[in-house]
Amino acid sequence: MESKYQQKLKKEEYRRKKRESEDAATWEKKMIQREKAKKLEEKQQKQEWQRQQMFADDHYLKTIELLNSLDLGPSSGISCKANHCKPESTAWARSRSYKQIQREEENRKLQEMKDAQRRKAELLELKQRKEEKIRIKALQKEQQRVNNAFLDKLQNSHQLGDMYQSGCLGNTDFSADSWEVEYE
Repeated sequence: MESKYQQKLKKEEYRRKKRESEDAATWEKKMIQREKAKKLEEKQQKQEWQRQQMFADDHYLKTIELLNSLDLGPSSGISCKANHCKPESTAWARSRSYKQIQREEENRKLQEMKDAQRRKAELLELKQRKEEKIRIKALQKEQQRVNNAFLDKLQNSHQLGDMYQSGCLGNTDFSADSWEVEYE
């Protein structure tokens, strides 16, 4: 039969291993969330770069179109070319507008996902803190119980020692002569 101390050690070892496995699982979840956030950030940067490129291309086309219409006048053959580009520019503007709407929708969804991940991480962290507080309180209660039991035991043994020393049993002489009967 194992002593209480060994059982307590086994319990503490079990709790420690359980806590370590929970911590490892939590760490793994956090790493996954960080990786997702990193990918999301990279995707947003890529989209921003594409948007800037589209803006630069649009600006370039508009600038060329404006210069062509100003420099050459309506009688020039290139001006006709600029007028021919106008429907393409409108189609391009519609495409750009559609892509902008799509991008805004994706950004909104990504932001919602980020917020959801952040809330989940906060809830997980809060839950872990509560569990840790509960575990610490239980450990403190157990330590207090053990300490009180030890102090009670120590106090009881001290009181018994005082009884023998103070003569609570009286000044009874336990020698052989005190038990002799004087009947003659």
